[in-house]
Amino acid sequence: MTFSIEKPEKGAGLLEYIFKYFTIFIVLLIGIWSLFIFALVQISQTGLTSTIYTIGFLGSLIVSLFILTYVLYQLNQKIKRGKLYQIEFSEQNKTVKLSLFNDFKGFEFTEDIPYSDFVVQEKPQKIEIKSELKMAIFNQDRLVVKLNIAKTEWTVHPKIVEIVNTFRQIANNK
Repeated sequence: MTFSIEKPEKGAGLLEYIFKYFTIFIVLLIGIWSLFIFALVQISQTGLTSTIYTIGFLGSLIVSLFILTYVLYQLNQKIKRGKLYQIEFSEQNKTVKLSLFNDFKGFEFTEDIPYSDFVVQEKPQKIEIKSELKMAIFNQDRLVVKLNIAKTEWTVHPKIVEIVNTFRQIANNK
């Protein structure tokens, strides 16, 4: 049984990612810096010296660098993986075939996972709504793809509940 959505298209590439994440970094840096300045102005009115401004600058720089490092790490992980656009369950071979498209590099690849190695981790949601499901699909202990149903085209797939239940059934029947 095969389930698929429209195959994604190649993105604009490296330049798009640089502009996107650089803009996010700048906005966060300005926001954090503004908060520190506001807090330090309030503190400096009580008689503290200008060294507090330096501490505020260094603090905001450290926080911004931490956020930038996290965003770049997430980008690197996204580039390594791809977007899931087709799922094929083979009862004869006892495998799940995931077709992925890497929109950064513009190539597609498949991942065949035997039922015995298929692992699904679900992020628990506060409210049980199928359209907000977050799943990570592993081949043994190696992450293959993260499927955030609320943010992908899979949300509108007419058989998404059947797909999710099949994933759960395969993962639990080892």
